Amino acid sequence: MPVIGICVAILPVLAVLAVTAVVKAILLPFSAVRLLYRSHAARA
Repeated sequence: MPVIGICVAILPVLAVLAVTAVVKAILLPFSAVRLLYRSHAARA
C-alpha cells in the first residue's frame, strides 16, 4: 500500500515536469526564430 501512495505523490510532479517540457519544446523554436529575426533586422 505505501508504494501506491508514493506513486500517487509522484504523479503530479511528473505531470508538471512533462507539461513544462512540452511547453518549452513548443516555445523554443518560436523564441529562436524571433531572436534570429531580431538580430538579422538589427544588422540590416
